Amino acid sequence: MGHVRKQKAAADDLGYPSFSGRSRGIYPHPAGDATNRKNRIVFARSFIYTSLFLFDRYFADRWWIKKNIPLCQEVGNRSLNEY
Repeated sequence: MGHVRKQKAAADDLGYPSFSGRSRGIYPHPAGDATNRKNRIVFARSFIYTSLFLFDRYFADRWWIKKNIPLCQEVGNRSLNEY
């Protein structure tokens, strides 16, 4: 047990993250590296999608204010897609 702790400390001293005990010696475990990179990519992608979605919702709201059409209702006896 003490030997494993010494290995993790050596991995941390050399600037590699220890990947919660999955490191072998001084080299980071490739699964830990890939998981970290995948999480960063997923977070960045969700951030981009969220900002694009909010941007789109802002302009969709502006469009609904400019056109004076009730949302998801029929206007008179004509449906919305005829406008």
